Amino acid sequence: MAGVSREALDSWVLALKNWLLPIYCKRCGDRLLTEENGFFCASCWAGAPWIEPPLCDRCGRPHFEMVGLGYAPEYYPCADCRERPSPYLDRVFASAVYDEVASDAVKLLKFGRRVKLAAVMGSAMAGTLRRDSAGLRPDAIVPVPLYRTRYRERGFNQSALLAETVAAECGFGPPDMTGLARIRPTRAQSGIRDPRERRDNVRGAFAVADDRFRGKAVLLVDDVMTTGGTLEECARVLKRAGRAAAVYAVVFARTVKGIKDQ
Repeated sequence: MAGVSREALDSWVLALKNWLLPIYCKRCGDRLLTEENGFFCASCWAGAPWIEPPLCDRCGRPHFEMVGLGYAPEYYPCADCRERPSPYLDRVFASAVYDEVASDAVKLLKFGRRVKLAAVMGSAMAGTLRRDSAGLRPDAIVPVPLYRTRYRERGFNQSALLAETVAAECGFGPPDMTGLARIRPTRAQSGIRDPRERRDNVRGAFAVADDRFRGKAVLLVDDVMTTGGTLEECARVLKRAGRAAAVYAVVFARTVKGIKDQ
């Protein structure tokens, strides 16, 4: 259309789409007038339980008890990490607490098959890395893999979708989709309450394809961290069998004791 700017044309197209196919916030039900998110209104998304410093510089757990005191350092280990540091995971970065709109987003992506949410969630994860990682540049970015039957049932790996956005927005190379494999089926971790059972459930479930990670810094990507059993097992395999030099992880959400303990 001669004389019409691209911005004006896009605005008209969006207005027409909103009239013909209105969309509503999955949290509060308000009508959405922008495609920036497409699932949650700006108010609900901004009000998510985002994790901000001060936080643990090992597991990513927020130090809520220190917020507002004004003198706490931004990054320092929590009591659990001081007493029982992970032998395999060097650091975990987490964008939100697994509660409220953050848990809604995870479930919509994973079980509701709203794959477009991966871009929004992955963008939040990329922002967390830029803020908290002190310029971390991993040699490989690796999504936590699904077993082949689970992949066929779901049709996609949500961790792989998140990894693609994280890699693109942080300027990393493309994710490595084949170096780490899930070699046996496991029960869904969300259905197991006991931390020891969770660890046993994923023990021996992963394997590395070759020695491509030898001496490398690897960034694992997953949607949720609960007890950390899955990420811990992936890191163990990467360091022991794959001879990785360091293993980090970034997740969209993690549980925090006293808020949502699963």
